[in-house]
Amino acid sequence: MTSDIPLQILGGISAREFLRDYWQKKPLLIRQAIPGFQSPISPDELAGLSLEEDVESRLVIEHGESPWELRRGPFTEDTYQQLPERDWTLLVQAVDQLVPDVAELIEHFRFLPNWRIDDVMISYAAPGGGVGPHFDNYDVFLLQAHGQRRWRIGQMCDSESPMLAHGDLRILAELQHDARISNQELAERIGLSPSPCSRRVKQLEDDGYIARQVALLDRKKLGLTLTAYVLIGMDRHTPERFEHFEGVIGRCPEVLECSLVTGMDADYQLKVVVPDMDHYQQFLLGTLTRIEGVSSVRSSFVLRQVASSTELPLEHLRS
Repeated sequence: MTSDIPLQILGGISAREFLRDYWQKKPLLIRQAIPGFQSPISPDELAGLSLEEDVESRLVIEHGESPWELRRGPFTEDTYQQLPERDWTLLVQAVDQLVPDVAELIEHFRFLPNWRIDDVMISYAAPGGGVGPHFDNYDVFLLQAHGQRRWRIGQMCDSESPMLAHGDLRILAELQHDARISNQELAERIGLSPSPCSRRVKQLEDDGYIARQVALLDRKKLGLTLTAYVLIGMDRHTPERFEHFEGVIGRCPEVLECSLVTGMDADYQLKVVVPDMDHYQQFLLGTLTRIEGVSSVRSSFVLRQVASSTELPLEHLRS
């Protein structure tokens, strides 16, 4: 049962009043919530934890390889030697599970049920350091242990709120639209200097997000005016049959796509592009129906292409 007793940690209001008027509704600033509080862990000790393999830690650098560069631990001592003098923040998760004195802080918040309490994260910010504009998906009690910090609170947000695009996503979006763009122009569009931008593109290539860069040809200018979607049925559903079919189709330049499908009376769907119906008939009778195991072929032809894009959606990653 929620208590009506005034609590120092809540600035003299009761847990009932806090949960009724503030919890998940609006922020509450409490000065000297824990009188005489001193941090149970020093910045050097916090940095030491971030060197451990099993400790979840992050570094946020405001002017790194992206406007808000995020690095994940574990880190090394060299990492801190190479950091700039300002504009970075270290965050270490679940410190209460590592330092008993930190775990004791949770006792101040026992007016909440245990299942609502996650962990104690501790951060250290160099001068000018921060983590950038963001919103939390959970309720947070922030206890400033020492130093000075300018806190700014924005509007209420949720998963439907528009967000600033992550730098890498902006790079991918720009390159999807036009891969011929110069590095200089790409850097200007996403708000980076040219060198970090070039490194980010190289990293995206190395990580496999950018598979390759190609030229998109105009099929009509090349005389490829007929597009067909073809449903293929197989006589037997065996690995050998499928492997043979896929091997033959993979060598057919007319086939732009081949997908193993379900939910329809077919095993494969092909997208085929040819100059005209004569060429399609030649492909159908000379290739498709001659592949061992093909038992049925049904063709549909495109009258008019309503929409076509090679750009993949990225909105689901903007969080």
